Amino acid sequence: MTGAQQVPPAIGSANTSSVLGASTALRLLVIEDSPTDAELLGELLSDELPRCTLDTAPSLSQALRRLSGSSYDLILADLSLPDADGEQVVRAVRVAAPRTPLIVLTGRVDRDLALWSLSAGAQDYLVKGEDDGPRLADAVLRGLQRSLTEQQTHDRLISALKLQSEAAERLQALDAARNDFVATANH
Repeated sequence: MTGAQQVPPAIGSANTSSVLGASTALRLLVIEDSPTDAELLGELLSDELPRCTLDTAPSLSQALRRLSGSSYDLILADLSLPDADGEQVVRAVRVAAPRTPLIVLTGRVDRDLALWSLSAGAQDYLVKGEDDGPRLADAVLRGLQRSLTEQQTHDRLISALKLQSEAAERLQALDAARNDFVATANH
């Protein structure tokens, strides 16, 4: 499962539905320095999400290069990398891809780091070896669905605020026209 496969459309594109499922075409970036763990992750997800394409990056710097040149539907990130650790990984990924859902998948059982990661924008914090393929795929789909719903809500809010602003401008114009009419009628 490498980037050599056909790249599916991004989740946010117009040709995707609002409800995700196992048949949804996905493109994920896996930030994982262990080739064995990356391969296992690919096998677990390919069984459950057959239209999923995984690109891997063995370091944060390589992941950031990939993120600058491509878009992904979701990022799965280990927190113990050769060039970054823990909070550094989450911060850098959030800066590089602020609207892309992030799931932390690490061997570190650290409640404080888990809570911090979630507060910093991660969709989930999973510990390696605790989830099998179906549970991992469900976590990916839940994270994507939550993020998609948040993005749609944000877009609707922006649209509603724009409509409200336009309505306020029209009301101001009508009020100005009314004032001009009253002033003209009084002369």
